Amino acid sequence: MLYSFHPYLKYFALLGLVPWSESCAHSKLVQKVYSAFLIILNAVDFGISIYFPQNAELFLSLMVNVIVFVDKIVCVTVIILQVMVHYDDYFRFCREINYLGLRLQCELKIHVGRLNWQSYAKILVLGIGLLVTVLPSIYVALSGSLLYFWSSLLSILIIRMQFVLVLLYVELLGHHVCWAQDFKKY
Repeated sequence: MLYSFHPYLKYFALLGLVPWSESCAHSKLVQKVYSAFLIILNAVDFGISIYFPQNAELFLSLMVNVIVFVDKIVCVTVIILQVMVHYDDYFRFCREINYLGLRLQCELKIHVGRLNWQSYAKILVLGIGLLVTVLPSIYVALSGSLLYFWSSLLSILIIRMQFVLVLLYVELLGHHVCWAQDFKKY
């Protein structure tokens, strides 16, 4: 059901932002284990970067690491736990969006198609833009041997892709509302 809703949601499932299957209890258990693995991976990576021997010159970098990246890891942990706890609500939300489109098609006799190309382009450009802005940080981390950055890379990607996912939902809901408003004009 999830991929029939939107096939590109599978890419968000890799980051633990959406469940990938609603088929059986075994799949839901595997999804929860995968989400827990992402949380533990985040924490272990961060712990290793803290206890890795640092030069005295990098003490300020270590302080920045603790202040900034702990916030990101806590934020990601909350996001993934929220997704884990609300799998059923997520599928209910997907069904409601599908039901809204079907109801518009059946009762109002209008065809509610897919998102238009401008919406896809906006979401794609935003997603690529958010990922490209990580490149300067990766360059600085590689050139400055800043190991702590790598422990936060997964957190950065998850937080940025969560924003793109929310934009996708807003675009989809706005798409349905625009169809209904256009129909009311006639």
